[in-house]
Amino acid sequence: MAAAFASRAARAEADFLKARRLGVDAYPTLLLHTAHGTDHLGDPVASADALTHALGQHMATTDT
Repeated sequence: MAAAFASRAARAEADFLKARRLGVDAYPTLLLHTAHGTDHLGDPVASADALTHALGQHMATTDT
């Protein structure tokens, strides 16, 4: 039982470290992973309109 807990705790810690490296400082956060990297599109207070706008801007810059 202790080994299973330690394994889960290690995976959770690795996930939190990865989130920090990606610039996540609040949950939920919307990240867009592309061939060019990871873009931060939204945070916990982002509205659907703001997320749609951010995604549209991202798509407009990658279409050129």
